[in-house]
Amino acid sequence: MGHGLKQKNFGKIIIGGKKRCGMNKSTIVLLSVFNIFCITVVVFTGLQYFKEKKDLIPQIEANNAQIASYNKSTEELTFEVYSKKVSDYVEKNNIDIQNVQKELTKNLTDGFTQAYNNTHTKEEYEKLEDELPNKIGYLLSSKVLNLASPTISQAGEVPGFEKLNAISISFSSYNPDDHSMKVLIFVNYDLPNGVTQSTDGGVTSESVNQKAIYTVTYNLEKQEYSNLDYQQLGSRSVRNE
Repeated sequence: MGHGLKQKNFGKIIIGGKKRCGMNKSTIVLLSVFNIFCITVVVFTGLQYFKEKKDLIPQIEANNAQIASYNKSTEELTFEVYSKKVSDYVEKNNIDIQNVQKELTKNLTDGFTQAYNNTHTKEEYEKLEDELPNKIGYLLSSKVLNLASPTISQAGEVPGFEKLNAISISFSSYNPDDHSMKVLIFVNYDLPNGVTQSTDGGVTSESVNQKAIYTVTYNLEKQEYSNLDYQQLGSRSVRNE
């Protein structure tokens, strides 16, 4: 029976009992377009990267040059070099640092000694108000006079200080850039019996020995103090014998 029939070809191939469809032309075209798009994106991105990198090269080189210059300056700015710079400036401008420090030390010592030792009466305090600014300047005087001012209590007027035990004055190196140097004043003193002084000059409690540090900046050109910092250190009780 089968010999008289002819099998028609429907474009399908049978292999191992399974059918496989051939890829049509439209699919091939879409895949080709997609591949071209991907290649274009990769190339464009790469070109943009290299363009941006090329644009950044001058800035990178400038930054590297600045860093190299900074490192060189840092290496050159040693203690010896800076000391020589200060010495040359002082010599060139005829600045007698030692004489300035000697005069400041004398005036500060006299002023603080008077303030801490001789303010037990109203008359002494008023005298201090007149004389202290000429010795230690208006900035320091304002602080010291505030601390030394008498306080009214049940026992009457109580002076701010009893006596000065010790004073030490030290200086930083001279700074030629702003013509100044730091001054540190350390004082060791006693308060009157039964009095404790706070940093603002207020009276609170028992008799103590106290220590304090005044730090200021002195300008040699203007001959004045600035940037006052006052710090009261730890205190201890004193037994009166």
